[in-house]
Amino acid sequence: METQAEIRSRVREALEIIPKEKLFLNPDCGFGAFAARPMNDLSHIRGKLTALTEAARGLREELG
Repeated sequence: METQAEIRSRVREALEIIPKEKLFLNPDCGFGAFAARPMNDLSHIRGKLTALTEAARGLREELG
């Protein structure tokens, strides 16, 4: 599971190429569930979404 620091680092890398107005964080990667074979359990999904949310908050404050 990615940490907030890892997410923020990747976003900073992307910002070298993409303007911040055109960049968004997509929480959908790997959350798909298949009827008999879910990809992730709820605790893992919750952790990923929490890290993504907190990273986004920090980046908004940092980047304005």
